[in-house]
Amino acid sequence: MIRIAICDDEKEYIDKILNIIADLKGIRAITYISAYEMLDVVEDFDIFILDIEMPEINGINLAKIIREKRKDAIIIFLTNYDNYVFQGYEVGAFRYITKSKIDEKLLLGVTKAVNIIENINKGKFLSFSPDKKRIVKIDLNSVIYLEKCGKEVIFNTIHNDKISIKITMAEIEKQISSYGFIEVKKGIVVNVAYVEKLEGLAIVMKNNKVLYMSRGKADSVRKNLLRYWSK
Repeated sequence: MIRIAICDDEKEYIDKILNIIADLKGIRAITYISAYEMLDVVEDFDIFILDIEMPEINGINLAKIIREKRKDAIIIFLTNYDNYVFQGYEVGAFRYITKSKIDEKLLLGVTKAVNIIENINKGKFLSFSPDKKRIVKIDLNSVIYLEKCGKEVIFNTIHNDKISIKITMAEIEKQISSYGFIEVKKGIVVNVAYVEKLEGLAIVMKNNKVLYMSRGKADSVRKNLLRYWSK
């Protein structure tokens, strides 16, 4: 069961959100009218739907608290205004939806979030045979980024494992590009699901690892991330 926390100080929108996601299978949604109500139960949830404009603790600051406790949480922001969009993505928002478009965008966003969690639970595996003696099976959902090192590609995972395979980066990219991996500089490929935020040319991952994109790829990386976050 995937657990969703909804936090909005306007009951009208809480009711609307519940109605929009009512037909989704395998979820349980719990509602809160203030950030303080949910501070002690953050770790119980997989997905957070947060209003940004709330008294006392706003949605952005609440998201920062959530990130401290749940690095892998999926956060969807709702707001009446567009001017918070970059602050939203700085805390690793999965989606940023204006309330005027909630009917057309929220269900799709929550459905994609649920699918991501279901896929993580199932696992996406690729098998490689770098030589005749062994076969290496890798769960792509656990891979934060890949790096080229000499004749090997190293898979860095959320478990702090480093899996080295003698293979070209070009061969790997053909197999993983459809799984949300993008090249940020020559020899470095990141899993966009683990990108926390961008700071200039720095890419802060959800495990606090900082990688750097090349200036030549910066525009395409930003566009790809914004496209992924706004789907």
